[in-house]
Amino acid sequence: MPKSSLLSDLQAAPKLLHRDCKFVKVVNAVEDKNEQKALHDAILLIRQDTGSGHGKTYSSVWLTRIMRKNGINISVSAIQRHVNKECSCVEHN
Repeated sequence: MPKSSLLSDLQAAPKLLHRDCKFVKVVNAVEDKNEQKALHDAILLIRQDTGSGHGKTYSSVWLTRIMRKNGINISVSAIQRHVNKECSCVEHN
């Protein structure tokens, strides 16, 4: 077996798994298609909100609160990864 080095490991292209992330799985489980669309639209609102701190209207925390209030269990970090396109979601790749 060849010996691994830090440099070779960093230069190797990562193997990307393209699958639905937690956010997409949760949204797809929502039966109402209008609600599904509204959740995807909310992600766009978060991405487009250029405010910061208290000046930010739409955020991952905002969406998480609404989803949990309506019985959808999801974490802020799962939404934030999707917003930042850092998830394994097929929608971004």
